[in-house]
Amino acid sequence: MLSPYSPHPTNSGASQRTALVLESLKELADVDLLGVGNNGHFPENRRDDLRESHNLIGVAEPLDWKHSPAGRFFARAFPRLSRALMDGLRHQRHSFAHDPRMLGKLERLVASNRYDAVVVRYLRPACRSGALQLKLPVFIDIDDVDIEFLETEVQRNYGSRAGQWIRQRNLRQLREIYPELVGRAARCWVPNHASRNYPGLGDAVWLPNIPFHVPQADSLPEPGRDIVFLGILNYKANVQGLDWFLSEVWPRIIKSNPSATLRIAGGYLDPERKERWSATPNVVVQGFVEKVADAYRGSAFTIAPIQKGSGTNIKVVESFANGRTCVATPFGHRGYEDTLIPGESLLVGKSPEEFADACIQLLANQGEAARLAAKGAQVVRDIFSREHFSSVVRKTVLEHR
Repeated sequence: MLSPYSPHPTNSGASQRTALVLESLKELADVDLLGVGNNGHFPENRRDDLRESHNLIGVAEPLDWKHSPAGRFFARAFPRLSRALMDGLRHQRHSFAHDPRMLGKLERLVASNRYDAVVVRYLRPACRSGALQLKLPVFIDIDDVDIEFLETEVQRNYGSRAGQWIRQRNLRQLREIYPELVGRAARCWVPNHASRNYPGLGDAVWLPNIPFHVPQADSLPEPGRDIVFLGILNYKANVQGLDWFLSEVWPRIIKSNPSATLRIAGGYLDPERKERWSATPNVVVQGFVEKVADAYRGSAFTIAPIQKGSGTNIKVVESFANGRTCVATPFGHRGYEDTLIPGESLLVGKSPEEFADACIQLLANQGEAARLAAKGAQVVRDIFSREHFSSVVRKTVLEHR
């Protein structure tokens, strides 16, 4: 299995999904793990433990544009703008081109270990590593559809005209090359039914994001009256969603309910951002929590004010697993439309006014919040379980052995 994210520690949705896929594969056969990329998710001081616990056999970084002659020139000449310049100049096909050096490494690994199949987290690492050039069945956990993410960027229409033109051009190019790229895989997994509408993903298998930390029904965190946001706090979509909520929604809530409190929990919190958010009235920036239950303890419900991104927001189903309903934007609710029904399990706010009204409604009616949470929790137990997740992974691989 190849992954840019380590399966441990499981302090992000990406790491949790990596761990879940790996666990599912281990129910079928012995699995080796190869880290892909140099993004800090496989630090040297943890690799010995990962070798012991998850059969980590190494970490390899495919050569990127910055290693090319053009990339080195731009990096020296325009150190702050080199990435943007390259994005504006090169075709998207180059972003997914395989690195021959990395492919050679994979071919040697396959020859010496006689692997039966290769599983890769995300399309880009599958392409860049050369995995799709191997003469083996390759299964890709797409997770975040690159086209979907760019679509949301284009729809927001922010930044300069040049930047918007680059995003629109990149989106057109991605739509052209996507069917060819994903078509090389034996099968792809996607966490959102709607992802199968994108080019080349019509026969992708639905593999939903599921809550990783699921407490027993008799040990749920004690309820309270706080509103909670829990997520990775350096992830752009989370930061922008929180900024929108604090500027557009929160003033409306505390005007109606002056005692309302918002708690923001999660890791990778920038000090400047913490200071800025903490200056907002009635906002407590909790930051990193050792145990997920510590974030939910004392809360009435959670929020998912996400405006952009791809896939599905795991924070929504995780909220129900911890006995809390959720107020979400339509984008935060994306992927759950057919399972977590607005008004039955959660509330959806399409505008700042609607989002604020939903929060005010739940703050005033704890019984309603509990009813929604109970219904959503049942849906999560029935559909978004580890058993279902593992069965989908096993079935997909076995069908192509």
